Amino acid sequence: MDRVLPVVAALSKRIDIPLSIDTTKAAVAEEAIKSGASIINDISALRFDAAMARVAAGPVAPLCSCTCRAHPSICRTILTMMMW
Repeated sequence: MDRVLPVVAALSKRIDIPLSIDTTKAAVAEEAIKSGASIINDISALRFDAAMARVAAGPVAPLCSCTCRAHPSICRTILTMMMW
């Protein structure tokens, strides 16, 4: 969160297009919205963090909800194995 929030805040002041925060963590999404993000992109389809639905239900940011077949750590492992 310490890395992404300053970037979101700076970009939101310099550009006039919607910013998306790509995260599966409700706390990150909530703080990013406060910092200037206007769209939440959750690849877990609200499955990895129970609080994400509450954050996404707020009036500020629409939700882009995608599904993944597995937790990202498993996907990274599979990708690494495929590269060998």
